[in-house]
Amino acid sequence: MKFPRKKYLLLLLVIIISGSARASSKTVKDTSLCLEITGKATCSGLQLSDVTVLLIQDNQEVEKVVLKDKGKFRFLLKKNSFYTIRLSKGGYVTRSISINTELPPGTKWGIWRFEAEVQLFRENPLMNNDYLDYPVAIISYHQAKDAFDYNKKYTAIIKQNIHKAEKPEMVNKD
Repeated sequence: MKFPRKKYLLLLLVIIISGSARASSKTVKDTSLCLEITGKATCSGLQLSDVTVLLIQDNQEVEKVVLKDKGKFRFLLKKNSFYTIRLSKGGYVTRSISINTELPPGTKWGIWRFEAEVQLFRENPLMNNDYLDYPVAIISYHQAKDAFDYNKKYTAIIKQNIHKAEKPEMVNKD
């Protein structure tokens, strides 16, 4: 059976269109910008300089800044992603913040703003390091507030345990 050329081309066109329609119906992750995060590093209430700030997404460094003259960092984050901001300075304990930019379906479009102050403290070889690897804050979108905020209970627990670790218990050497 021989297909007329026009019917063959029409059949081919229908196959191509249906294939592309199926491909475009896949869910695409929305990665438009949604959060501007700014911040500074402090120690004992004083703003620090020469702090290296890394923005990490999916375990890959995507941006790096060095704070000069008591400067601030500023990053624009895409929605539906997980980030870590890591702050480090020679002689100080490295600290990090975790950020989840997932937004619930139906959330209005916009760019939210969040300002962070990360407290660094000097390294101490006698300090218990159990809680130092944990992020000092976890930031995510809170629908009831229509804003990004940090988990206050989590941060309070981490700060409490770090404060305890800064004061090593005296060891009885008898």
